[in-house]
Order: sequence, then structure tokens, then C-alpha cells
Amino acid sequence: MFKIYEFMPVLILSTVFVDENFFVPHCEAGMLTMASRGRNTYGSCFYLLFNHLYCLDRFCVVFGKVIKGMDIVKRIELLGTPGGKPTLEVKIEECGEIKDFVDIKNNVKEMSKKNPWVFLDLSMNGSSAETIVIELYADVVPKTAENFRALCTGENGVSVTGTPLNYKGVKFHRIIKGFGAQVCLSHSNSYYTCKFCSSYESSNLNFTEAGMLYMASHGPKNTIGCRFCITFKPLPYLNGRCVVFGKVIKGMEIVQKMDQFGTSEGTPSGLVQITNCGELQEDEKNNVMQFYSIKPPKLIHLNN
Repeated sequence: MFKIYEFMPVLILSTVFVDENFFVPHCEAGMLTMASRGRNTYGSCFYLLFNHLYCLDRFCVVFGKVIKGMDIVKRIELLGTPGGKPTLEVKIEECGEIKDFVDIKNNVKEMSKKNPWVFLDLSMNGSSAETIVIELYADVVPKTAENFRALCTGENGVSVTGTPLNYKGVKFHRIIKGFGAQVCLSHSNSYYTCKFCSSYESSNLNFTEAGMLYMASHGPKNTIGCRFCITFKPLPYLNGRCVVFGKVIKGMEIVQKMDQFGTSEGTPSGLVQITNCGELQEDEKNNVMQFYSIKPPKLIHLNN
């Protein structure tokens, strides 16, 4: 178990050995440093830094640095609090020595596979459907990701008005050229009421590239439901304003085709429709992995 402080290191407690040296400075995020309760009290207590901490120089021994997986470190930081009590459990499930770079690459892929993957089959102006695959960041925004996953599978049936709680057959009603495409289930309720409290999940994922998915609200705070957008380019001015919950990991060329149906006012110049959608199973994920390089998301911590 960890103590996790905002902009401070992760902490693990245990036994003791003597000091070594203080040559390496605490100069950047991802540094590993030994923690003590005073001189010659090092043991298994270590910090994983979220930022440079020069104040620890000459007091703590830097002994390593994260060379792969800084996106995971950033995700851990999102669970930190000023008092150090994590908002969710962070646990080391496995550890050991990595023999070569192939092991590192495979570990990144396995971590990505733990999140749900969904697919959308898109038809444009009646053409044959083409598939995009989306990773949902359930490890960062579990409620928003689950809401979207269930709307792809249709497992919640119909709304109180009788509308299917499923994106199958739905059209992209708004496509802004050079910005993004938007979909909404008309007169339906997702996550059981079509609106759920967005304040429960913070917008700490960054709009760094095209293909990001985010939830769009109905205006007032905490009105996120079934309306989502796929971005056509980086949108940094939306950081902290909208909840990013996933990313297109297969089919970005299809997203680029959608952009061609966009207009400046948002009225699509053609029909873009979701003909089918659902969740990928493990064997289907493995097939996608063979042909596509899956990159973890870039995260930022936002100061309010």
C-alpha cells in the first residue's frame, strides 16, 4: 500500500541499512529515492517522484529512474491527496528484473489490455462500414468509461422513454471541420438517468492529439450523459473543461475521413452513422495488438 501526496512521492515502509551517498540530485519526475527516519535508517522505504524535489538533496539517496511508463506514474499522481491518503488503492501486483526491451514493450501492451476496448462500425454516405477501436481509460475515469462501454454493448436495454440505450444506428449529428464529431442518443438516458455527476471524476487527461474521446455536457455542471465527441486534432484549450475517457487506437484514417464531412457551423455535409458497436474480447484485443502499436495516454495534473 502507498501514501500518495499531490506533487509528492509515493512512499513504502519497511527495514533498515546505513547511508551510502547523496551524489545524484532529485532533478526530475520519475526519480526513485530512498526515504529514512533519520541518519542510517534506509530500508525498503522509497519514494517515486512526481516532480523535481531539490529539497531532498543531501538528505535522501537517489538510486534509480523510471525509463518506461511515466504515463503510469502520472496516473498514480492523479490518485494523490494533500494528506497522502490515496483516493483509490494502488498496489504492486508483480515485480522483478527485466531482461531486455522486449519485456518492457510487452508489459506496456498488457497494461493497455486491462482497460475495456470497444468498437464502432462507421458508414459514410451509405458506404460499407469501417471499424475504429477505442481504448476506454477505466483506470483513470471508471464511471465515465463504464457509461460509454454499456452504451456500446446495449446491455442496459431501453430508457424510460423506450429508446434503446445503444449507439447502434445513431448518426453523428454535429461534425465541425478541424475540431471533432459529436453523437448523442436522442431523448434517452445513459448511466440510468442520461446524466451523472461529472464532478466525481476529474478531467486530468490531456487533449494532446487527434482521436481523443470526451464527454460533452448539456450546459450546466454535472449533466454528462450519452453525448460524446471524437477530436480531429489536439485541443489544449479544452484541458480541465471536458472529461477525456478514451482514445482511438485503431482506425485513425477513418476519423480523418469523418473530418471531410465537417463544416464550420457543424452541420454534416454527409451521413456518418454507427451501424454497429460493442466491446472487444481478449482474443480480439490480441488480434489488434499484432498490427497496431498501442501507446498509453499522456496525462497532466491540473491546478484549479
